[in-house]
Amino acid sequence: MSANCPEKTSPASDDSAPTTAVPLVNNHHRLTEEAADEPDWPPTRTRLVRHLHPDAARARRFYQELFSWPVKLIDETYALVGDHGGQPAGGIGQAGPSSPYVGIVVYFPVDDVDRALVRAERLGGRRVLDPAAALVSRTAVFTDPHGNRIGLVSR
Repeated sequence: MSANCPEKTSPASDDSAPTTAVPLVNNHHRLTEEAADEPDWPPTRTRLVRHLHPDAARARRFYQELFSWPVKLIDETYALVGDHGGQPAGGIGQAGPSSPYVGIVVYFPVDDVDRALVRAERLGGRRVLDPAAALVSRTAVFTDPHGNRIGLVSR
């Protein structure tokens, strides 16, 4: 760890022993037994980010100029953007009156979108977008118990 960001530690539990720094363990991401049996759980990285905007053309120009993203226009309402190892890093689409959401959704890769969505609902999430075939794979969107939109994408 750098001097500006020291490693978080806790003192050793035995007061009579010499003081030793013990790294604190982050137990925030414990797996349930059910999840531990699944090879794709938990997802460890994002796969893509999708932006739905009221003015998709303007959003594409903004992000293309900001990040120098390559843009592959699919049609006037949707474009694949960025490059992540030969795959699109995301997409920018036109949000309309029937869009399930407006804004940004981060997608996490899973082996089975339907099964992961059911798990999210069982844990308190709410389905926003049913599983469906998309340009690059199968996707779904849910909100977590705090209202954050999260996407699932098939590996």
